[in-house]
Amino acid sequence: MADDSELDYLKTFLQYVSPESLVKSFSDIKKIASIGSIRRVLIYPGELMNVDGNFYHKRYKIKISTNSESNLMETFNNIVKGIVDYNRGNITDDDYRGVWTFKDDTIGGNPAGFTIVETGGTVNVIASKDSHEMVLELNDTSGVNSVLAYVDIGAPVANNTWEFWFAVSKVTETIAAQILLSENAIGTIKIAIAITEDDLQYHNGTSWVTFATAIISVDTFHHIRIVPNDTTNTFTVYFEQSPTPIGEDLDYLDDSTVGIDQLQFATFTTPQIKFWIDAIGHENSSSYYLDQNYSAFEKNNTLCNMEITHGIIDEEKGKTKRWYQEIYLDVEWSSQ
Repeated sequence: MADDSELDYLKTFLQYVSPESLVKSFSDIKKIASIGSIRRVLIYPGELMNVDGNFYHKRYKIKISTNSESNLMETFNNIVKGIVDYNRGNITDDDYRGVWTFKDDTIGGNPAGFTIVETGGTVNVIASKDSHEMVLELNDTSGVNSVLAYVDIGAPVANNTWEFWFAVSKVTETIAAQILLSENAIGTIKIAIAITEDDLQYHNGTSWVTFATAIISVDTFHHIRIVPNDTTNTFTVYFEQSPTPIGEDLDYLDDSTVGIDQLQFATFTTPQIKFWIDAIGHENSSSYYLDQNYSAFEKNNTLCNMEITHGIIDEEKGKTKRWYQEIYLDVEWSSQ
């Protein structure tokens, strides 16, 4: 592999195991202070140590910078744990990261941090769906009642972007599944999006209005990003990482006063349907960055083994009192 390819792969790996940080390589940026995040990781070009047939070893300096000693240790420990898991084969493909990933939940159990309502069926974490590992499934088996799962972030936040993956088992029903963003409580919905057949609709306070047609495929995960504007009481929707929105300046169902603090997923009362969710992120989280959850980590067979050889003790520096640590990572690559 060329050095830039190696740096890109190591960057992807470290971002995967340390989602609370923003990871950059020397190809992206030259100074760690230029990384726009509270927690920063910078990977420097590798130094070739030796070659053994089809295998070669390189040593990479990795610099970590955070705003506190505890955050520094958390980031460092996440990297160490990730390396151990990689070497032991405990990291699998198709795991999408976010604030809520369901990765550590129990298969067949309820998701941690969520409130659920199972009047019309069940809400559980399942092992996989459409190349996504560990996802949330809302299974509406009633046709009369609905199922619901929602998560709170503690307090309303104005203009807080949300993004996640979703999929549905049918594209033949009207208002089959809903994505709802609320202020203060479950009864104060501000943004309402519905999946109707293979279209997306929003509620403007008076009626449901279609803003994207023939865009949903059955049993297929789609990535969506919702950008609220609590000043104008409108929102914009991006789909599948396209820079062009599929819906822009869409009206809130009801005007906001302080912002959104709750994300809800619900089925409607009529259809029996399955509604899957994965990798939820929101801008106000310290671990969020744009399109954080768009790509899954995929193992690369050319990276054989990693080992931290040594590190320089962290210390507090500068007027901003940031904490720094340098570690050196020895990596065995295969040229085959």
